[in-house]
Amino acid sequence: MATLRAALDAEGRLPRKTWTALIKLLRARKKRTGARPALGGLAEVQRTLDQTALADVADLHALLVGVHVAPLDDAEWQDRAAQAAAWMVKLTPTVRQAPVLVGVSGWHPSVPADVRAAVVGRSVAGPLDPADAAVLRHELDGLVLGGHPLRVSVAMEDDEVLPAPARDQRGGPKRRGDGSWLPHVDAVGAWSTTPEPIAAAHARMLEDAGATCVIDLFCGCGGDAVAFARAGLAVVAVERDEARAQLARRNAAAFGVAIDVRIGDGLSLLADLQAAQPDAAVFVDPPWGGAEAQDVGARAVRSWETLLTGASGGGVSEHRGAALLDAHGGPVLLKLPRDFAVDTLPGEWELTWQLGAGSAARVVKAISALRG
Repeated sequence: MATLRAALDAEGRLPRKTWTALIKLLRARKKRTGARPALGGLAEVQRTLDQTALADVADLHALLVGVHVAPLDDAEWQDRAAQAAAWMVKLTPTVRQAPVLVGVSGWHPSVPADVRAAVVGRSVAGPLDPADAAVLRHELDGLVLGGHPLRVSVAMEDDEVLPAPARDQRGGPKRRGDGSWLPHVDAVGAWSTTPEPIAAAHARMLEDAGATCVIDLFCGCGGDAVAFARAGLAVVAVERDEARAQLARRNAAAFGVAIDVRIGDGLSLLADLQAAQPDAAVFVDPPWGGAEAQDVGARAVRSWETLLTGASGGGVSEHRGAALLDAHGGPVLLKLPRDFAVDTLPGEWELTWQLGAGSAARVVKAISALRG
């Protein structure tokens, strides 16, 4: 259904001055009669215009024609303005004032309760203030985690709506970090480097899986590779961009750790690296952008079939790379984007939902998938 604004425009576009003139007439009438108008100010008028029109607006449109040139001291025009304001309220849903019950559904079964609570950011066990419910719905409704879109349901009457979130609340929780913890990064690494706590967690996962050596197929500026080496693992890191490989070497030197950084295509080198170190763990954090995707609801997300799309510089297709990973005998650890369809992972994987820190503490920064 159209908004009240769009429905009125369909009847014939009204001059922009109509709404300021309407408020002036309502205030003049209040001064004359003492009656409180149905709409208290221009902001309220604009919010009402952005609500869904519940019925035909032809009669309302007829009342509003000429309002922009009406004399403010004319009692007949003042009363006409009051009637128009009352019609605007009648033809749009009521903004909910009383607390509402809210539910958040659509979670992948593997998302633990503490992560769910952190993402929601407030208790929904009891009623919420409608303004807070509106912010929650704006933040989470449709957000895809693990290939599953979240849904925020609000218990209200059919003719009720939540208040609009304040402008400064419409951005939602901060989704990116505050910059890389590495001293040497390029423009991409400044926002894509694995946060230090998550990189350290990756190292612990591989240690717990019994790994002593790890092959990092797409090391970038070296965030995870540095964390692996700091944990005492032997690291072979592959990066096809020579400039980024040099940044990884400089970061290793800055932290005083040894990393064998090789320039080349990770997928093309994987078979030889596996043959040289068959018990090594393999860490995979391929470029996340530009992949083909599968449809989930109204948007698309990445899946196992598209994980390595565009990751190879040539020589090995993403399908061959996936087969090499699937056949690897040692531990395999994947760092996946939060919208990745985890149900498409072949076989058994242990999933860890990695939250950010500080201003991003409510955000799933990545999904770690371990096959040990």
